[in-house]
Amino acid sequence: MKVSIIMPVYNASKYLYDSIDSILKQSFSDFELIIINDGSIDNSLDIINNFIKKDNRISVFTIKNAGVSNARNIGLDHAKGEYILFVDSDDTVDSDFIKYMYDSISTSDLAICGYYNYFTDRKIPIVFNSKISNINDLQLAILTNNIIGGFCCNKMFKRKIIYKYNLRFNTNIFICEDLLFVFQYISKITCYNYISIPLYNYRMRKSSATMSKNYNRCLTELLSYEEIVKLNVSDAVKNYIFYRYLKTFYKIKTYYKKIKYDNNAIILNQDSILKKMNFNEKLRFYLIKIGIYNYIDIFRLRINRNKYFD
Repeated sequence: MKVSIIMPVYNASKYLYDSIDSILKQSFSDFELIIINDGSIDNSLDIINNFIKKDNRISVFTIKNAGVSNARNIGLDHAKGEYILFVDSDDTVDSDFIKYMYDSISTSDLAICGYYNYFTDRKIPIVFNSKISNINDLQLAILTNNIIGGFCCNKMFKRKIIYKYNLRFNTNIFICEDLLFVFQYISKITCYNYISIPLYNYRMRKSSATMSKNYNRCLTELLSYEEIVKLNVSDAVKNYIFYRYLKTFYKIKTYYKKIKYDNNAIILNQDSILKKMNFNEKLRFYLIKIGIYNYIDIFRLRINRNKYFD
């Protein structure tokens, strides 16, 4: 088995047929599709079972709803392929998606492709055209632009690397959980290949979970940043993570007006953060704190003069 595709499914009946169908129409045929039915209460399982009757490359595991990270981890536990792909149940892929990714990863440890932001009435291609020479620059590029993407679905991973380092999705993180997984993987490799062709269709939906009604779930995005800085990353990456941490914290605080501090809230001690800041970092901090969001990116451009902000 060359490739394992892992697809978490939760109440995805509206888009699920198209998603599975796009995978089964691949020009590359040596793959398995592992579907994790994460406690769906719509007719998602019926759609899956109808496909299973037609194609024996599909397997399904039905579990109690526990979130996308848990579902992906179960998929990893059952994967038999040399390479791993993740596809979300509301997205679709180009017919040559696996072929291009498989050919690309044969000379590297990671394959990344371009993608489409897929709206109801249009598709916008997202392709990174600049050359990145090393892993540290790749990490920084993932953080500082939305072109490569910090999500896992436009990337092919080597199963042996995932298993060697026991890499799994953190089930305590609900926002940026895939960003953390990607960084954990990248911190263990030395080379990658990028395909400047949009092969993945990322569906843009209004019902984004970025600002859940549960603020503690939102605050787990901060936990992902705390975990990333513990990895083998450059100082430039750590500095930018620090900036995103503060920006995210005050974005959440503004959204909820007042964040309740309790044992479940994951907040770094603000005083200890301020003591470690240099002048520019403190200035960024207070710009964010007083809510001058329109000027943050301009300020960031001026103090971070490198190719990723051009």
